Amino acid sequence: MIEKYKLYGGKIELLFNPEKHIYTVGDKIVDGVTSVIQIVDKSGPLMWWAVNQAIEYLKNNLKPGKELDEIEIGQLLEEAARQHRTSKNRAASIGDLTHSYIEKALKGQKPKLPINQKVRNGIKAFAKWAKQNKLKPKISERKVYSKKYGYAGTLDLAGTVNGKTAIVDIKTSSGIYDEMRYQVAAYKYALEEESGQKYEERWIIRLGKEDGEFEAVKLEDYDKDFKGFLAALILHRRRKELRNNNH
Repeated sequence: MIEKYKLYGGKIELLFNPEKHIYTVGDKIVDGVTSVIQIVDKSGPLMWWAVNQAIEYLKNNLKPGKELDEIEIGQLLEEAARQHRTSKNRAASIGDLTHSYIEKALKGQKPKLPINQKVRNGIKAFAKWAKQNKLKPKISERKVYSKKYGYAGTLDLAGTVNGKTAIVDIKTSSGIYDEMRYQVAAYKYALEEESGQKYEERWIIRLGKEDGEFEAVKLEDYDKDFKGFLAALILHRRRKELRNNNH
């Protein structure tokens, strides 16, 4: 089902297809922030994470003194090679549940606290941070669109942190990566362009995939990060042109 959003005082209608994750304005598809930042290569950290997942599996399943035949060795290696996908799917479930609960709570709903302890850890850590830093949410899960640069996205949260206007992005990941900075900068620019209000701070809240580990980072160097996003946007669009020309 296509979602419709009225922006810029009703002058712009942004359409969003959640199944295909496509934004359109008028008859034109506009670039999504998440798609744009995928141009940034982070294969290095992901590759080593996948390798470590395989090694950990082998450590737990290779026992000293136990003999394995050719079939068992093959099965063991195949399962080790799949561990990064298994862990990713499990982590995605934890992340989805944690993010979903926080999103509903920020909207004033009263969701039932999940039973899973790792999900609970993330939720409780966020609640503690929000209280200590006097978080006052004003906007949650808001679609934004930049008329000047022609991109759209969904920001997690905007409001005040310790009395200062702030944009907050909640991530479920094993670390904070460069492209996350560019993403939050893009949200900040688009929201400011539409509302005319300046936001003083940008925050990334990281919820650990596997253990509910919590990390809150206030980002500096907004201007540099937004330039980084625009560079990614140019490269993303050029890549699309080349792909279309080859078909």
